[in-house]
Amino acid sequence: MFSAILLRGDQVSPNKGLLAMLEGGDGVGKSTQIFLLKQAFEAIGRKVVTVAEPGSTELAQAMRELLLGENIELSPEEQMFLLCVARVSLYQKVIIPALERGDVVISDRGWPSTWVYQGDMQEVPKAHIEATAKMATFGHMPNLLIVLDADEGTFVARRSGTGLDKMERKMESCKGSVYEGYRAFVKAHPEFSVLVDARRSKDQVFRQICEVIKVRLGIELNPVS
Repeated sequence: MFSAILLRGDQVSPNKGLLAMLEGGDGVGKSTQIFLLKQAFEAIGRKVVTVAEPGSTELAQAMRELLLGENIELSPEEQMFLLCVARVSLYQKVIIPALERGDVVISDRGWPSTWVYQGDMQEVPKAHIEATAKMATFGHMPNLLIVLDADEGTFVARRSGTGLDKMERKMESCKGSVYEGYRAFVKAHPEFSVLVDARRSKDQVFRQICEVIKVRLGIELNPVS
């Protein structure tokens, strides 16, 4: 497991829009940490917009329903392009306007998920994924990507008693590990990506995230949830 790489990134001014993404396997705690981050940014006077991929616009939600629908079997390439359509809508209608207003945007997943799920695990060429991501996001890369890292045992324990959707069932049949895919992504994109150990308590995880944001973006948040 990689340790967090605390490279000092571009410092973000108080009035500048900020795009942060949280990634990781399902059940790793992204929703909890997004809630805590939203509260922490609002406590220092920042307006926060939260979004989730794929979704958060009418068109993106329609693409999500196609992706998860049980009646249509999609190839990895078809999945990638449906995700791109959803992403264009989300960036055009929500993310870019929010950034232009100077808001903080916190995204539950983003194009790194496509890199892992369709690229690393289903062998769509990653160069294709990165090229389409650049177009679909209009060149807006995240200021910071936080990957909540765990192991397969933690993932299974946290998902105990919950059902798997179509995409999750498909991933179970693929070779390789979701977590190994995310670690490979961080290793390939250290300029904006950091691994955070998600095996700890939610408060300990949040303190790690606040430290990463302080070092990478120059923003101090209260780590007390």
